[in-house]
Amino acid sequence: MSLTIALRIKNNSDRAFTFGSSLVRVLNSTGDPLKSLLTLKKGKSFTVATGEELEASLQVLKHRWIDNGNQDLILEMKEASSVARVFRLAF
Repeated sequence: MSLTIALRIKNNSDRAFTFGSSLVRVLNSTGDPLKSLLTLKKGKSFTVATGEELEASLQVLKHRWIDNGNQDLILEMKEASSVARVFRLAF
């Protein structure tokens, strides 16, 4: 049992950002992390240049799709730099 989501990440900021699979996690409604796996499209890297779009898939293990549309989950991506921006997306 797992949930797989297709992701498109577009960098609309004024600088590139780099992250890694260990810096991506999915949290439930109480803030607890769920087991998940981010897989990039073949040939892509974890650096997203300004204006670039990255395609990936996110697998949330031991979680089923909820039919009402709101999964009550948060995707959190931390930047791997000294600035260390954190991006959060509720879904």
